[in-house]
Amino acid sequence: MMDCVSINQEISVSGMKSPVYILITPSGVDREDLTPEDICVMDSHLNVIENEHDLKPSSEVLMHIYAYKSRNDIKAVVQTHSRFATAFAVLKNRYRQ
Repeated sequence: MMDCVSINQEISVSGMKSPVYILITPSGVDREDLTPEDICVMDSHLNVIENEHDLKPSSEVLMHIYAYKSRNDIKAVVQTHSRFATAFAVLKNRYRQ
């Protein structure tokens, strides 16, 4: 069973130089149907830089921007509503490097 296949996933990647651009998945597009042209390019001030299909950027973009601004070592954010990830978070397990 594939637990990660869901319309409720947001993925973003941030550039390392200024100006910082964020590539984020759009709202309402099933990840199985997602194409590279569907990705929204935004800056950290929520200005849309590129959006070929005029899709609405993820409603979670503010959380992604907050993560990027809070820690310089974060280069990507994957938000999922996977039941396994949720159970892991509820159990308060910590990832150890």
